[in-house]
Amino acid sequence: MALVTSPVQRSSQPEVARLLMSVSAGLEQVGFVERTGRGVRLQMMGGEFCGTGACAFAWYVAGGRPGSLLVEVSGAPVLRAVVGAGVVALETPILRSARVLAGSATLVSLHGISHVVVDGVAPVSLEAAAREHLSTLRLLDLPAAGVVFWRSLREGEVAIEPVVHVRDTRTLLHESACGSGSVCLAARLGRDRGPQRLAIRQPSGRTIVVETGSIAPSLVTMAVPIGRPVPMTTELGGLVR
Repeated sequence: MALVTSPVQRSSQPEVARLLMSVSAGLEQVGFVERTGRGVRLQMMGGEFCGTGACAFAWYVAGGRPGSLLVEVSGAPVLRAVVGAGVVALETPILRSARVLAGSATLVSLHGISHVVVDGVAPVSLEAAAREHLSTLRLLDLPAAGVVFWRSLREGEVAIEPVVHVRDTRTLLHESACGSGSVCLAARLGRDRGPQRLAIRQPSGRTIVVETGSIAPSLVTMAVPIGRPVPMTTELGGLVR
């Protein structure tokens, strides 16, 4: 995840994101810190909601200092975040809908992104399978949509393989971690199991913990581990205003 703190015109952000991903091996997501009359907000590269991006932004705004704050991010209302030692907890966007599809798939939509949650062993060609799901459901025209392949590990713990498509950057990536996909999976399982605390192992080996509430079932809180930030400098030429 990269946060661009230099001002970039909204119309140029997808191009800048593509440039950064082309020169930075392993970079999967790019967010842009925008100044507003109320402070700063996060605009993701496709205008989507990104859970891990929102957590990284909260850590950035807080300067890594523990505490509670409100953050404004694309694809979502204002969200509450709590920064701790090496982790950020975030109350995520309200669930919009969940629709059971043919076979073992469920389409779960949040404000800002939708994911197809697919039960069972992930296919060998993740990106090809994900594209087929998204194309069949006509989700490739959305600002962002993903497919989350998942399997159970033990009671209260699952593993995921998330693939996310962002329209404006023309990217389809098997991501090392996906906060919004983790939330959609928790919402899908919560439909059957009710309130729960779920440890979701990411492809990176790290774990995102998601909790669904009993008082407000549509409200989901996730805790995302935050690594040490590494500054990077790239020449953006005329793309930076």
